[in-house]
Amino acid sequence: MPKAKIEPDNHDNGMELDPIINALLEHLPPPGDYFSQDDRQRWLKIMELSFDMIYDSEPQPMTTDEPGLHGH
Repeated sequence: MPKAKIEPDNHDNGMELDPIINALLEHLPPPGDYFSQDDRQRWLKIMELSFDMIYDSEPQPMTTDEPGLHGH
């Protein structure tokens, strides 16, 4: 599968992407190129599994010893 060339935009949105996400984005074919249904499904599954690895799926519980909670 040909790799898409990701050009950095000139906007600094302050967002830093995980290197795994960046690598997956770089493996997208350029717009207008052929991207089979099987390859699309495979790419989406890899992205989904990467999200599972990178991000917590449940919110972290807040502890009461953190500054600013309950008036402390």
